[in-house]
Amino acid sequence: MAMKTTVTRMADIVSQNWLYKIVALIVAFAVWATTIYGRKDTIMIKTLNLEYILKPNFALKNEYRRTVQVKVSGPREELNTFAMTATPIVINLADRPVGENEISISPSDVAIPLGVKVMAIQPNSIDLVIKKVRGRNEPN
Repeated sequence: MAMKTTVTRMADIVSQNWLYKIVALIVAFAVWATTIYGRKDTIMIKTLNLEYILKPNFALKNEYRRTVQVKVSGPREELNTFAMTATPIVINLADRPVGENEISISPSDVAIPLGVKVMAIQPNSIDLVIKKVRGRNEPN
C-alpha cells in the first residue's frame, strides 16, 4: 500500500504544471547548447600567396618564396569567409636596395575579417635577392 501511494504521489508531482516543466527543459537545453556550441573559436591554417611589388627594371632572383602558411583563429563563420576570400599578402619591395634583403611578414600584412586573429605566420621572415635587369631601351 505504501508503495502505491509513493508511485501515485510521484505521478502527481510529474503531471502538475507539466507545461512549465517542458518550457524549463527547453530553456535548459538552449543554455546548454549555446554554452557547448556557442562562441568557441576555431583554428585554421591557410596557405596564402605572396605578391611582390618592385621598381621598373628590377626583379627577384629565380629562387624565392611564393607562399606562406598563416594560422588564424576565430568564429567558424568568419574563418569560412576568410578561407573563401583570402587575398594574397602584398610585399612592397620598391624601396629596397639591390642585393640580399630580409623581409619580415607581420600579422598586419594579412587581410582578415573582423573577429579573426592571426596567431602565427610560417615563415615570418623571408630572404630575397633583388637584381637589376636590363630594360628594352638600355644599351648592351
